[in-house]
Amino acid sequence: MDLKTYQIDITGIVMGVGFRPFLFNLARKHQLTGKVLNRGNAGVRLVLQGSDKTLDKFIEDIKIEKPPISYIENINVKEIEYGNIIETLSIEKSEDGRGVSLTLPPDIAMCDDCLKDMRDPSLPKYYNYPFVACAVCGPRYTTVKELPYDRERTTMKIFPFCTEAKPKSCISEYSDFNNRRFHAQTFACSECGPHYQLYDNSKIQIKSNSIEEILTKSAQVINKGGILAVKGIGGVHLVCLATDSDVISKIRIRKGKRKNKPFAVMIPNLDLIEDHFLISHKEREIISSFRRPIVLLEKRRNIAEIISENVAPGLNNVGFMLPYSGIHHLLFDFIGSKPLVYTSGNKSYIPMAIENDEIFKQLENLADYFLLHDRPIYQRVDDSVLRVHDNKVKLVRRSRGYVPEYIPLPFKVDIPAAIATGPLLSTTGAILRYNRIFPTQHIGNVTHLETYEFLKDAIFHLKRLLKIKDDEIKYISCDAHPEFITTKYGKELSEDFNVPLYYVAHHYAHSLSLMAENNVQQGERIISITTDGVGYGPDGNIWGGEILNCSYQDFERIGSLDYQPMIGGDRCTKYPARMAASILLNALGVEDASELFTKSKFYRDLEYGKKELTTMIEVFKKAKDDYKRNHIPLT
Repeated sequence: MDLKTYQIDITGIVMGVGFRPFLFNLARKHQLTGKVLNRGNAGVRLVLQGSDKTLDKFIEDIKIEKPPISYIENINVKEIEYGNIIETLSIEKSEDGRGVSLTLPPDIAMCDDCLKDMRDPSLPKYYNYPFVACAVCGPRYTTVKELPYDRERTTMKIFPFCTEAKPKSCISEYSDFNNRRFHAQTFACSECGPHYQLYDNSKIQIKSNSIEEILTKSAQVINKGGILAVKGIGGVHLVCLATDSDVISKIRIRKGKRKNKPFAVMIPNLDLIEDHFLISHKEREIISSFRRPIVLLEKRRNIAEIISENVAPGLNNVGFMLPYSGIHHLLFDFIGSKPLVYTSGNKSYIPMAIENDEIFKQLENLADYFLLHDRPIYQRVDDSVLRVHDNKVKLVRRSRGYVPEYIPLPFKVDIPAAIATGPLLSTTGAILRYNRIFPTQHIGNVTHLETYEFLKDAIFHLKRLLKIKDDEIKYISCDAHPEFITTKYGKELSEDFNVPLYYVAHHYAHSLSLMAENNVQQGERIISITTDGVGYGPDGNIWGGEILNCSYQDFERIGSLDYQPMIGGDRCTKYPARMAASILLNALGVEDASELFTKSKFYRDLEYGKKELTTMIEVFKKAKDDYKRNHIPLT
């Protein structure tokens, strides 16, 4: 046999998806010898020996048989000189390579095989153990500290594999190339892994002798109308019965400023809601996918039979998701087949706490009991939210299950790296790496120090994972509003890296996103209609409701809604009733608007009631002429 040696480099989503074990076993099947290793964000490298025919068939089978969650971006093959005959096949220690992408997948929902193990009494190390995982499922982005992706660089480092558990130790499973946990990095068992404990509102641990006792008591809390804080993969949820209007109202009162905000609902299976909600094939596919997002489903009929109207008051759709971690499945096993509210466990406008002490501190007035584990979360990540429209997925919030995947730009970019700091509200930062955009997870409204620190940490975590050097960053971009903290942060970064800062008008940024999403090419122009809320315009006024003629280089405003006064300035963006009052005063005049306010008891929609409304009217009367002259917000 004419023996050849090939070096094969594979890039894409090829770490944390069982790709190295897959390659190892495929090479065994083809009777090839050599080695397989991770190379950080440069992907996976193989050095294999065999005949031309065998090696070619091996490469062909990689594309056909690859793990379903993996994504191959490129396979580069070259023949190399190798002085020795390689006698064995092995997975080698990872090396720290540099590439232009990320090879790490997002967090992956528990697979059916692991769910089966968790419910199998003949496997005591996994039975009712919430952290069962394997090479193709489990936490990824929320646990990884740096690349290459190996256990020692994740938060699982503090949980060494057991060596004596029955019927097979974790280290044995990790080392067995016929086992689906072969070289899986984040799995563990009840002998060596993290554990849950139940605490009351005073941080006192509820004594339990087993996970079954903990789950039984947790189920009792929920079934009796209590609120349970449940720590999961990327943060903590507040959980209660979705059928109980009183406990849902209790959450709204405790969280504050959540009078009508819709809550997400987790269900054990889709059968529970099929008679009451419309579920298309596409919606069924995405809600059941490894990403497990919240999917907004339209009501088919009266939903009061299965969930409270208080879940999403006044709306025609409700956000549903299926269980994606072991603890979710186990809670349903012990509670029964009931829909549960799963809403982010945080104070208003503050990011979720991820360390147990901070969870207690932040939620002490929100939750009745706490179901917490001791596995550190390295990156907090909220649930993703989407809707399906015309059979196309429209992301409302891109976070768990999607981050850190990149978004490709439809044109070539020669810049090695750039950073965008995002707007003020519903913020997401991003890093540009050549023609790939890597958005951070959902950050939220950057109106508090904690959220600002979260944004900075998320951006620099991506920078570390992408192994971007400081001198590769060529510019910073930010929102054009001069008072946004994210704009000031952009200015700070531009000074730190000594690079230009580009201010981008808010509605133009939306148009640019639409262009990239729809594969608009360089040199083309579009007409876009952006009806987002307020944005700082180039003329110094607050814009909103714009028709723009856009290219990637510039835009022309060709239509818009009329300017309106904003009594109190940016407070109108946070309290829509103030904006409504401002528009009515401007349109009807003080006398007619005041009469309407009285008849409709409009003051009830304002934070400070009649006193606030009276003050707004006085401010408008005094400043009206100045507003007409300058078209600026009334502050």
